[in-house]
Amino acid sequence: MNKLERLIANRPVFAALLLVLVVRLLTALPLDSSLPGGTDTSSHLFRVWHIQQNGITGWSSEWYCGFDFLAGYSPLFYLQAGMLAPLLGRVLSYKLVIDVFWLLAPLCFLLLLREWKLPPAVTATALLVFSFLPVYPYYLYDGRHPTLVALPFALLYLKFTLRASTDRNEWVLAGLFLGLAILAHLLTAVLAVMLSLVFMLRRPMKLSMLRSLPLAVLIASPWLAIFALNAVSNPTTTLLEVSSPLAAAQLISASYLRFLDYPWTPPVVALSLSAVLLLSLFALRTRDRTNAQAMLMLALIGVLISVMSYNRALLFAPIPLAVLAARGLHTLKDWRRPAAIILLLLLLIPVVHSLPVDTRQLPTLPTGQGRVLLLPANSLAPDAGASWESYLLPAAGADYVLGWYPQAESAAKTAYNLAIQQPSASPEYAQLLRAGYVNYVLVDRSSNLTGIFSSSDYVQAASSDDYILFALREPASYIELDGIPFDATVLRQTDTMTIEGNCSPGNMTIKESWAVGWSANLNGKPLELRPDAHGFMQARIDSAGQCTIRLEYSPFGRLFKSY
Repeated sequence: MNKLERLIANRPVFAALLLVLVVRLLTALPLDSSLPGGTDTSSHLFRVWHIQQNGITGWSSEWYCGFDFLAGYSPLFYLQAGMLAPLLGRVLSYKLVIDVFWLLAPLCFLLLLREWKLPPAVTATALLVFSFLPVYPYYLYDGRHPTLVALPFALLYLKFTLRASTDRNEWVLAGLFLGLAILAHLLTAVLAVMLSLVFMLRRPMKLSMLRSLPLAVLIASPWLAIFALNAVSNPTTTLLEVSSPLAAAQLISASYLRFLDYPWTPPVVALSLSAVLLLSLFALRTRDRTNAQAMLMLALIGVLISVMSYNRALLFAPIPLAVLAARGLHTLKDWRRPAAIILLLLLLIPVVHSLPVDTRQLPTLPTGQGRVLLLPANSLAPDAGASWESYLLPAAGADYVLGWYPQAESAAKTAYNLAIQQPSASPEYAQLLRAGYVNYVLVDRSSNLTGIFSSSDYVQAASSDDYILFALREPASYIELDGIPFDATVLRQTDTMTIEGNCSPGNMTIKESWAVGWSANLNGKPLELRPDAHGFMQARIDSAGQCTIRLEYSPFGRLFKSY
């Protein structure tokens, strides 16, 4: 077949790819300064901001009274956007990286499709179904952005794993793309490995298909080692949790239906999914290896969703559904096939669009004088569905206090985080603020909390149309010795802290979150650190006179410590 004949034969694929790219360009995040909405966007954007400000660090002090910055989250997405941020600005670079991978996913799926050697018309239809199913707009608009970045790598891993079943040399590329998927989003990579097992069920087993796994681990090992140490030393770290099918169904409906912003969207989504499932049933009238693989993959996705309380296995559902629906559609005869394709396109092209975050006016915030607490939580951008203060307050120069981090290694620190959100529940609330070096409370004027801070413990420091900033009348100190402010010079550098002052015997409290990776020495001699009653660092000082305390954080420090 000459080039012209190949072009004519593949015209449906080119037309479908062009349509997909046009629609995805129109539905991508707008490349402007507006903040993208979504539940997790603020925490992702915070990491990009942190890398832009500080480079790669093991510890971040601007959130949650300090936390282990890279221990719980794959770094590739943040590194990409963080490196572009000095050139484009953090918001624009963040959205640009997402949009690039948003466009790459259909291309990578097309490469995977070619391994099934489907007819061009079936390939084109499968590409359309995959690209327009409403699963991916949810991931885009609800802030699941590291998952979107991992998806193209996972698709290429599946492609080369499938190819490795017949060509032993392809395991290298499979391992490379799996390693990149791990560095973009670990759980997405784990799910891709589980799905790749389907390729081994109906063909002779080749060890070359498994060689990609140690290669991927080796590629991702600089971060995987940090994650593994965190998982071992921190009992709150989980990857998969066993759940019941009913709980999984509730989780999926609560999250995936939340992004349906317009009243006509739910019925359109329901009709499109029903049409895809119906067409998939038509495909089952033909029994062959491709349909068997797609059905096994779909069954495995169903099993994963039904036994774990994490719905990202749905990320891969469009792969088998697209193949089955496309093959089922092409069993239709005469006018029914083009009519079904047109109807399916009208149903599948997304009608959901991202909404920018509308933030409320902040007063001038103090810097370097203590942490800032926002009450009530989530009130800075109440329509965004996320705790946007976790990015906007640090970007405004304030050390933000709250955080939903499961990586907190001290149960006391988690309890402190919960207690500090409830000012009406504690008669000694000012003491609770002092315990965490929280000298300022930013209170939403529309809440019923402003009266709590009208006592003699607080003074109004600033205000805006939306908030009042209250300050502790007697400011807390970052370091205390036996509960008394300790006069010291504190020098902070990347993952290190140096404290110089005149010591005396007693218990010194440093109001930074305690974690296993911290180590300390006093005048060059090892100093034991432990968590205090609220989860901050504490050490016993037994000497008197001029002292220099040096603290250093390393995520690999866990290797040499235990509880």
